[in-house]
Amino acid sequence: FREVVRILYNTKTRSRFLWTLRKGDSKLSLDYPLNKDSVVFDVGAYEGNFTEKLHSKFRCNIHAFEPLLEYSTYLKKKFKDDPNVVIHEFGLLDENSELKLSNIDGSSSIFSRPEGALDISVNMKSFSTFIEKESISKIDLMYINIEGSEYRLLRQILDSGYINNINHLQIQFHN
Repeated sequence: FREVVRILYNTKTRSRFLWTLRKGDSKLSLDYPLNKDSVVFDVGAYEGNFTEKLHSKFRCNIHAFEPLLEYSTYLKKKFKDDPNVVIHEFGLLDENSELKLSNIDGSSSIFSRPEGALDISVNMKSFSTFIEKESISKIDLMYINIEGSEYRLLRQILDSGYINNINHLQIQFHN
């Protein structure tokens, strides 16, 4: 009874329940008009689950960004035989910099939290600089899950005007 009441009155619980009911993780998060020529960015790729699902379904060209060496090394092994998946050993943000990151599995962040110290140095590249250097004129899907830093990245994408060159955004927002 308590869970039913929580679903009815708590917006977050209700949203998660409906998402699960509609099989959002397996169906809705991959519902895009992509094909083998599409360009996808997976920013905050972690262990590459989203990259793997996209690649299996569409065989598209994926740029996976993961600044933690432990996970980018894992991703390079995981996708070593696939030239359509490019692993970048840095994060995308609003500036070229070296930042301290916590390693809290899938919740690693540049923000200090009780669960993990900011003790790992990682490289960040400016989104605008990366796009210009790689001559990427459009992105069909950009998936962003970077534990609170999505606001900084989005600000640069908006300020640069590049937002007009991105067909779809899927963002996991964090406080």
